[in-house]
Amino acid sequence: MDELQRNKERKERLRAAFRAHQAAKADEGASREGTDYQAWDLWTPSDEEDELYESLTPNSPEFKAMEKDIDERHERLLRSRQYAERQRQLGNDYFKKRMFSKALQVYEEGISAEKANMALNANAAAACIKLGCNIQAIEHCDRVMSIADFCHENKPSTIPLRLKAHQRRAAARMALGHNIEAVRDLEAALELCGGKDGEVENQLARARRAREEEKVARRLKKAAEAAGEGDGGGDGSADSAALRDLSRLSRLSAPTRESCEELRALVSKSEDARIFARESGALSRVLHGCVEAAGGMAASALGALEAACENDQNAEYVCRYERFLDSLGRRLGCNEADRDETAAIVGLLRGLSVAEEPRKLVAAEVAGNSSSLDAVCSLAVKDAGPAVASSAMQLLGNLCLHPPFRRTLSDRVSRDWDLVEGILGVLCSPDLVSVHVSAASLLGNLCNDARVRAACAKKDGLLRTLLKECRNAKSNGKSRERLGKILGVISNLAVEGANQTALCKAGAVPKMLDLLESAPSAHAAQIASCIAKLSKDAAGARALATGGSISRLFSGLLRGSEVSEISRLPEPSRDALLRASCNVILNAGLGTDQAADLLFPLGVFPLCKSCIGGGGGSASSDLVAGNAALCVSELARTPSGLAKLHAEGAIELIAPLTEVAHKRRGPAQKNAAIALARLAKCGEGGEYVAKLREHHAFEIIAKYVKV
Repeated sequence: MDELQRNKERKERLRAAFRAHQAAKADEGASREGTDYQAWDLWTPSDEEDELYESLTPNSPEFKAMEKDIDERHERLLRSRQYAERQRQLGNDYFKKRMFSKALQVYEEGISAEKANMALNANAAAACIKLGCNIQAIEHCDRVMSIADFCHENKPSTIPLRLKAHQRRAAARMALGHNIEAVRDLEAALELCGGKDGEVENQLARARRAREEEKVARRLKKAAEAAGEGDGGGDGSADSAALRDLSRLSRLSAPTRESCEELRALVSKSEDARIFARESGALSRVLHGCVEAAGGMAASALGALEAACENDQNAEYVCRYERFLDSLGRRLGCNEADRDETAAIVGLLRGLSVAEEPRKLVAAEVAGNSSSLDAVCSLAVKDAGPAVASSAMQLLGNLCLHPPFRRTLSDRVSRDWDLVEGILGVLCSPDLVSVHVSAASLLGNLCNDARVRAACAKKDGLLRTLLKECRNAKSNGKSRERLGKILGVISNLAVEGANQTALCKAGAVPKMLDLLESAPSAHAAQIASCIAKLSKDAAGARALATGGSISRLFSGLLRGSEVSEISRLPEPSRDALLRASCNVILNAGLGTDQAADLLFPLGVFPLCKSCIGGGGGSASSDLVAGNAALCVSELARTPSGLAKLHAEGAIELIAPLTEVAHKRRGPAQKNAAIALARLAKCGEGGEYVAKLREHHAFEIIAKYVKV
């Protein structure tokens, strides 16, 4: 072919020259007799070789027809893919709006245009699960697996969609009661993600529990049959009697107050009774009665359900029972329920919100019904009695663990501050000690939202109240349990710079140090962490650097132990000391030498050494090791600091710092490299440079440090 191509090009050049020669003669208008030998030399006629070349090139009619067909097919394929992508995005929009039926319709329209689209099939499976079409969801997941296998040969790029397909197929199979297959799917999903995925691990744990409960249910069913259902069969044990009673309750046409109270007593006794209540149908009888009740739900029925829902599978079953959560929301929001029914509804919802999966369903129901949300918020802070207020606050606190609900509640708080003011009122009330823990926990969960934290920064009274209640919680034995919750609120608030400034203006640093010296040791690390966050503000760092405050922080955590024992402190305590030390160096305005004079006598070097990995302490996280490396690098900025580090034996840090720079992740690597670079100037005999060469540390320094 190469030779044919060269010959073809040569002939084309000769033919072009022949045409140019002929054109030149025509322009001259001259004619002469005789033979034009020059034209004869340029003349190149067609031959068999030209025909062969033409048959092998895309100039033939057949090839051009095929080329046209390929282009048309490609254009149709491109249009189909573009249409499928538009349908995927449109379906996602419908899905976010909880219009699952419309989303599924749109996804399937996209699939009809591009059958090998893995993302569309995975999304269609999610919509099917939401609609309860579990068999259809399994089919879509099967298609994802087939497409990944046959079209993509299970390449690494397909792992995210295969992972989703395994998870969604497992969810559909669990809904159908196929727990063994669900476990297999989730084990495959965990293998795909390298054995480290919290969501998959939680889902696998649920599937395994469901499989075990399925075995228990079969055993209990056989035991109930052997008990003869009240005809004298069975072994006469209390368990057999309970199974007979549950079987009898499952046959009642409608639940009564007495039967609900009996059911509550039975399911409160054992996990087996709770499982058999679901499997025998006794639970569904009560649920049906609640949904169909025209005049409201009996508190006895709701109490029986609450007791049964101590089992997570029961809680999910109750949440998924048709129209039940909707009925609860309407009764709660219509303000027609009496005090007992209201308390029972809130108590049941609180119980349902403990486990993750039921919590998502309850959160979606309460967040989607503004009257229900308003009712729960009102019960939390109004005069509804300590028990109801505590249940309402626990319910809201649990639901705030679900990010979409937390955003909804934060939207409400940003518009209306009454909920936060009500919580503070509860915290300040000595008559509501039993509700204090729930109130502080709810406020802490709310403060996970940046908008709430920003709003709190403008409420000076709120911050002062929290500091005051810390002292009250420490001094009041009955309410000491809430100290940790209030400290959690302050810790969350101190993430924002505005709150750090406001808390420092309120004297938070000295107040926290006073609290540290007298609070139970269980709260010491939490208090120290709050102080460390406050020292990110310049005023907080100065307060910590003066008047012996940093010394009080170290001694408050050591609790009488020698400085040499600092490596034995728990990691949260060591991390708090490291962050506080770094902030004193960086933010207090002292200068490195003055900060070093302040920190070295307190044991900052053995602290850093233990966290980097050379002090015999327990292995530290990447974050703590990175903070320790940062502290060393800041202390090594000046000759005086280098001299102090050398005197403490800083040469022993080179090996562990090099390991941190090589093996840790995130800022720890760069901090360790900077520390190594500065330690190279330490000492006078070149021993530090030799040690750095021995551990090949200059390579890692060159990677992260600009010369």
